[in-house]
Amino acid sequence: MDAQRDAGRVGFTLLEVLVATSILAVIAAIVYATLSTVIGSIETTRVQSEELRLRQFLVRSMSANFATIYIDADRQDETFALIGTDENGSEGPADSIRFCSTAALQGGAAMPGDLKEVIYEVAESSKSDDVIDTRMEETEERFLDERPSRMLRSIETPLLGANVQEIDSSKGTFVPDSAYESPSWTVPIRSMNIRYFDGEEWVDDWDSVAIGRLPWCVEIRLNFARSKAQLELEAEEDFSLTEDPDMILVMPIPMGLGSYQGELTPGEREAERQMLENMPGNTRGTGTGQEGEAVDTGSNRGGRSGRTSSWSRPNG
Repeated sequence: MDAQRDAGRVGFTLLEVLVATSILAVIAAIVYATLSTVIGSIETTRVQSEELRLRQFLVRSMSANFATIYIDADRQDETFALIGTDENGSEGPADSIRFCSTAALQGGAAMPGDLKEVIYEVAESSKSDDVIDTRMEETEERFLDERPSRMLRSIETPLLGANVQEIDSSKGTFVPDSAYESPSWTVPIRSMNIRYFDGEEWVDDWDSVAIGRLPWCVEIRLNFARSKAQLELEAEEDFSLTEDPDMILVMPIPMGLGSYQGELTPGEREAERQMLENMPGNTRGTGTGQEGEAVDTGSNRGGRSGRTSSWSRPNG
């Protein structure tokens, strides 16, 4: 009888089961919260890592191309013109720029000494667009609620390698052989704003043929694609695409540094030529100063269109 009474007491009471269940639920909640925090940190770190890699790629690509811009001596050949277009889209600035460069073609498939046309533009996105590589595509699909509608697209077309025969007059771009496919890449963005420094102020567009020279430097302001949650947060904080960009690149143009534009009459040009020929130290009579360096021949500066005058500091 005593054994039967003891056997009836084996087990847990209802209260003990409820307490144990509550403790287990609290532990599970803590573990879940900790795991979610760790996963969120990993995802954030990955996004930041991909964005850093993307920034480094853009800096390398643009720095190499802008530092080696090529233009003809007279600045009048449309084949080698630098054309910067100021445009706006539904999500902000959608500027584009086209120029020629002596930098090697991306991918290392360039012919020695070949010139290439470089285009940076904002294009509408499509599923056929190839982003920089599969890692960027995974990031895009995983962290954005939907595929971005706009892409920064870069196209490089070699003059000789693509067997270019003509210029598209409507777009001012190379027309390669039909069998050639120009290398390109795309990056998901929201906006791209490009400005040009003319030596006195920043302007929104540029035509090296019409202006007769290159800008001193180019500024590119980029805003990368954002998720819906990020867009909502930016709306609450009154975010400005133009004033608070994700990335700012300012690239000097070696062939444009120090150049000014001046509108000279034939009489002014002749007087200037005679003045330069009579300058002390000028032995060639070609408008150069000591040791053949260029001197300031600009007049009527102030943004007026006309001929180009180059300036560099004379010796002494």
